[in-house]
Amino acid sequence: MGAALKPAAGLMAFACCAVLAGCSALGLGTKGDGQLVASHDLVATKDAFVPKPFLSKVGEGAEDVVFTAQINALNSPRSGQPVTWEWKGTTGRVTPGPVYMVNAKTCRDVVHVAERDAERLLGRATACRTADGRWERLI
Repeated sequence: MGAALKPAAGLMAFACCAVLAGCSALGLGTKGDGQLVASHDLVATKDAFVPKPFLSKVGEGAEDVVFTAQINALNSPRSGQPVTWEWKGTTGRVTPGPVYMVNAKTCRDVVHVAERDAERLLGRATACRTADGRWERLI
């Protein structure tokens, strides 16, 4: 009976390693208390990243707020959980889609929604991680 448990234990160890390796590939890690967290040290350039047509409709000066929300959404371990923002009477959210692979790069879509004066503004972006861990807009 003990011999039958050894393969199962080995399989469990392999599964745990695979899960942890996947988390590492996605830029996820753990705090000292074991809680899963996203890596927030990843950056990208604002000019090439947040959809310009969306930003032009939101208004001048909103770039930093929207960019920060997008990075937080990309680094989120959960798909579909919006990151909200507010800027001069405009509220918005950036919702990340699931993580997927393109040419061996980790990629993710995000959807931008902003509301101002009863008008709804929409934007989309797709970003992939570069070899150095930065998010880069997929063109």
